[in-house]
Amino acid sequence: MPPAETGGPGSRSAPGSGAAVKRPLRRRLGAARRALTASARAQASQALVERALTIPEIAQARRVMGFVAVRAEIDPRPLLRALQERGARVAVPRLTGRRMVPAEVTSWDALVPGEWNIPTSDGPVLEDLDLVITPGLGFDARGGRLGYGAGCYDRFFAEHQGLDRGLRAGVGYAIQVVPALPQGALDVRMHLVVTDAGVHRIPPGL
Repeated sequence: MPPAETGGPGSRSAPGSGAAVKRPLRRRLGAARRALTASARAQASQALVERALTIPEIAQARRVMGFVAVRAEIDPRPLLRALQERGARVAVPRLTGRRMVPAEVTSWDALVPGEWNIPTSDGPVLEDLDLVITPGLGFDARGGRLGYGAGCYDRFFAEHQGLDRGLRAGVGYAIQVVPALPQGALDVRMHLVVTDAGVHRIPPGL
């Protein structure tokens, strides 16, 4: 399974990076997400599709990495399928340890168990992404993102800087957006955050 929401062996947080602040935030935001009913999650996922497709950079994306929802995350598959119907090539993360590559999805019925038992694709690596739909436990108005603590996405964004110049779009439920999150030196901000209730576009330079 993925690293614990409360930190621990799977966490890469270090002293000075806000680890002590992030742990209770992970617990609180994770619990709020789990408290949503299955019906509320499904409605939120559909609302996410409708809002996301009004954003030109998302609606027109052609090489996209999304993710497979776990732990009561908002489900991006309806959005990813809608983008495929518009001609986009779509990938999901394929993890080896805490390194990940975008593995193209040609059939959602052919996903296989991956690292931490998260479903993934055994398809080819999809290069030159123009959109990365990114999960998280929390987001803030400056594009800050709170993940599970393993640093997989931050590492991916850092390694692909200058290669994949894609839009970083955080997605989640409205309850996951908070006024401010602690940000360490390794944390990578989103360009925008999309929830079932709205779109938060981050001004350049924040």
